[in-house]
Amino acid sequence: MHLITNAISGGFNSRIQAIKTDARGFPPFRQLSNPNSLSRWETQHAPSASRLSQPLKNRKNQTMLMIFDGCCHCRNMANRICSDAVRTMRTSRIVFGCLSVFFSLSPAHALGADNKSLRDFDLVKTLSLEGTLYHVQGVDLDDRHIWVTSADTGRHLGHLSMFSRATGELEKDVTVGGKERFHPGGISTEADSIWIPVAEYRPNSTSVIEQRSKQTLALLFKFDFPDHIGCLAVSPECVIGGNWGSRHFYVWDKKGHLLRELTNPEANQYQDMKFLGNYLVASGVVTSTSGSIDWLEWPSMRVIQRVSAGITSRGVLFTNEGMSIDKEFLYLLPEDGPSRLFIYRYQAPSSP
Repeated sequence: MHLITNAISGGFNSRIQAIKTDARGFPPFRQLSNPNSLSRWETQHAPSASRLSQPLKNRKNQTMLMIFDGCCHCRNMANRICSDAVRTMRTSRIVFGCLSVFFSLSPAHALGADNKSLRDFDLVKTLSLEGTLYHVQGVDLDDRHIWVTSADTGRHLGHLSMFSRATGELEKDVTVGGKERFHPGGISTEADSIWIPVAEYRPNSTSVIEQRSKQTLALLFKFDFPDHIGCLAVSPECVIGGNWGSRHFYVWDKKGHLLRELTNPEANQYQDMKFLGNYLVASGVVTSTSGSIDWLEWPSMRVIQRVSAGITSRGVLFTNEGMSIDKEFLYLLPEDGPSRLFIYRYQAPSSP
């Protein structure tokens, strides 16, 4: 902490070392070519971090101590980040750039969300799904059935599969989408139907949103959209979808008319999401080794509760792909076939 506060108050020189991430994680830290401005990546991908960096510049080390003293997790994480990223000091502006990226990775800490860990929840059951699944994408279920989407990327085929909830045995499987749009995403069920996004397998592309029967899996309705939609959730009034990495959200009515567009202020790259009462519960990837399930207040999209998650015994993030939730249990389906459904009894947020 003394390293940070001294750099801020004294304006020492600093140098930021690149931090490697995988293709699905965030870009490495980059030294600012112009010390009077934030990097292009920070401006585009961390709007909340940019906003948070402004009061830090004005209040300097007093604000720093107030934030870090309020959360030991943030303080410890900051120490680790700074020990890796800050070597030789160059300007205090670059230190602010590093800190703004840190806050974009964990804005819920600074904004006072209720933070928990998946380890705080009880693992009630692990159910093996007995049937062929490919690259798993989304999951939803009711009292009798489990529906899963997966992508056979080798043959360019998208699958919607239905399993028995009691036994985990495969009961039915159909292909979704088409030749170019074969990659399904996170799904959501309502009444007698399932909503599924099926996209081209690349960002900034196109999708078809399909509504299918829960019983027969037959196509009931569809509409096209000019972006890659990787996950969606359905409520009685609307459908919300997230694009590649869930950097942007789109809200449609049930006829496919676009009603609203939002920018995701969180670093979490949501993969599957569901409406639950007044919340949009969304699960995704934060870094290559960490993910979280966020309870987002609807429609403000403010994080009320964040549950951090680690990896399974197979080395896969618990929040890597499929997630569903009901009033008592949280369901996670992170692994490609042979897949396991992890069922947790969760703790609801303490505030509405």
